[in-house]
Amino acid sequence: MAKAETTGSFLLKELIPVSQNLGALGIAGLQALNYIDNGQRAPKPWKSDQVAMTAQMKTPKADVLLAVGSAVQTLVEASAAAR
Repeated sequence: MAKAETTGSFLLKELIPVSQNLGALGIAGLQALNYIDNGQRAPKPWKSDQVAMTAQMKTPKADVLLAVGSAVQTLVEASAAAR
């Protein structure tokens, strides 16, 4: 639905990657919380992937910096720490 609404506006098209990145950060944060809540240690490959993703999101897109990226990275790292 969002794609249909943004087809005519280059400004809105510019924000689609920002929205997708925010969604990815939300998913990573929820998964990290799930690992922590269940007393599990996040797998190393998952942690590596998520840390790489959050690092990429420290660069502004469409002049928008997703400040929550650092907090999500902290959660990811905590979820992979020894229990």
